[in-house]
Amino acid sequence: MRKSYSFITLVPLLLITTLSSYCQQTYEPLHSVTGYDYFVPGELELEYQGKTVFKELNTAQDRSYHIVSPVILHFNLNDLIYFKAQPEDFTGYVENHYDAQNGFSGGLIDILYNGTEDGENWMMVDEHIKTREGEEVREIKVKGEAYPVIQIHFSIPDYPEAYKSGLEKLLFRIAFSAPSDLSMEYQRNISVEYNSNSENASDSAEILIDEETIRKLEAVDPALAEEMRQSARILNDAATFLIPGLSLEVGCGTFFGLDLAEELVENNLVEASEEVKDQFSIKFEKNYFSNMPVIPALPLINFLISAKGVYEIPFSGSFASDSGSGTETAYYKGRLVFDSKNISKE
Repeated sequence: MRKSYSFITLVPLLLITTLSSYCQQTYEPLHSVTGYDYFVPGELELEYQGKTVFKELNTAQDRSYHIVSPVILHFNLNDLIYFKAQPEDFTGYVENHYDAQNGFSGGLIDILYNGTEDGENWMMVDEHIKTREGEEVREIKVKGEAYPVIQIHFSIPDYPEAYKSGLEKLLFRIAFSAPSDLSMEYQRNISVEYNSNSENASDSAEILIDEETIRKLEAVDPALAEEMRQSARILNDAATFLIPGLSLEVGCGTFFGLDLAEELVENNLVEASEEVKDQFSIKFEKNYFSNMPVIPALPLINFLISAKGVYEIPFSGSFASDSGSGTETAYYKGRLVFDSKNISKE
């Protein structure tokens, strides 16, 4: 389990230790060596548009998000130096293929859930969702802040063949995930506009929770501030029951498991050996997610090793699937920014 950190303190607490480690470019030929784990805070800006159609259920959902969020990238310094020196030893460690049951596993570097109750560790979200169920159409627009729960998964799915052409040609495929049922407890300053063509639905609603006002009141009257905070929580709970808040569905691959199973049947591989099915699944997965955003791997690795300057990573990509189960599309565009002066040892 990764630790969570507040973004208030970005200056490394273990600067001397960090600099000492970075002066050493030697490595141990072992994976995930203890004592070399580091993290660097940064910022994610993401524009996302997605659509999912469940054909048998006659339902569809359109989603769009603009997200600005703090992130924390975790890495093992020894692994990165070892990776550059002996890339052949990392086959099986960096492919990070998608699994229908568990999603993506850990890779050479990771951006994991970074939520914490301390500090101003919040992401800003502008969300627009339109859902169709038969003839009923519901639309919700939400603006507000939430704990930074976006996870980013880095993988090199074709690594066993790709690294032989040179590390400078390697590309990280990046994929995004977040919990779709984010509790209102982890949201604040929420404004909601809701519309539906259902006769039983209200035309619109708005929920505003001003935590800043409560903080200012706390300095004058702590008891009253706490009473207001409790009232806000009650209103939040009621709003969650009637009208949802932020949902943060930024992933893709909804039908991956069903589509893979269908392909195994069509290719007469259901009774094949596990090795044959695994090889087929890996190839299928690479093609299925082939247009996802990618970024050059080596420049980011060199930045993390050298700990010099600011590194900005623009990205864009898409996803599309169409089968008997349903259709899904997703479009990603954004950037990641990291400042090496904020690298710290875990």
